[in-house]
Amino acid sequence: MVLFFHQDSSKTHLRPRLTTASGRIVNIEVQVERYKFFIQRIIYYLAKMLVEQMKAGFNYGRINQTICVVIANHILCPEEEHYLNSYDLRNPITGRLFTDLLKVVILELPKVPETDDNRAIWPWLQFFKCKTKEDFTMLAKTHPEVKPAINEYAKLSWSDRRRMIADYKEKARRDKYAMMEFAKDEGRDEGIALGEVKGIAIGEAKGLERLRNTARKMKIRGIPVNQIAEDTGLTLEEVEQL
Repeated sequence: MVLFFHQDSSKTHLRPRLTTASGRIVNIEVQVERYKFFIQRIIYYLAKMLVEQMKAGFNYGRINQTICVVIANHILCPEEEHYLNSYDLRNPITGRLFTDLLKVVILELPKVPETDDNRAIWPWLQFFKCKTKEDFTMLAKTHPEVKPAINEYAKLSWSDRRRMIADYKEKARRDKYAMMEFAKDEGRDEGIALGEVKGIAIGEAKGLERLRNTARKMKIRGIPVNQIAEDTGLTLEEVEQL
């Protein structure tokens, strides 16, 4: 997959940022594989962009909309059928928008149809899916609007492309580590949950056996069966069978 983005100052992620003419601040995340806390990371950087606008004596009325655009090469929102989905702060009952200052846009490449669906964004997503020079050439012929981007990519020197690939591999390495941690956490959580279930079952079994032993001793002392059942919580049938 072609990545037509510059690396940010962190030197670890392909996270370009731009400001529109209207003042909106847009952060773009390109993600190949899903890993634990990715959604939390999206929200973190979205909120960070908003907070970074604040300065001493800053007027809250001057805060601009912040948008995080995620281009995912995997299914990030399995509950959604469309490849383009946007999320903001709304009342879940009325659907009324609370504020448009925070917005997340998710683009899932696997859901993009192979044939043009006549949406303006379709050829740009196809640009991300191009792998060969022929793919770019065909896309430029059918959708001239993306040709400037294709031309800019073609102008990149071999060293620039190698640097982009190196940057991408570094990000992939970090994401792989995050996914490994996710897998370990998942396994640990499952193990703890299983252990808790087994522990509860063992504890209940031991507690029931203690009640039965107590009931046996009470029967030996001649205490009425109904009184034993009441004191131990066992049923009359359980007490009579001891």
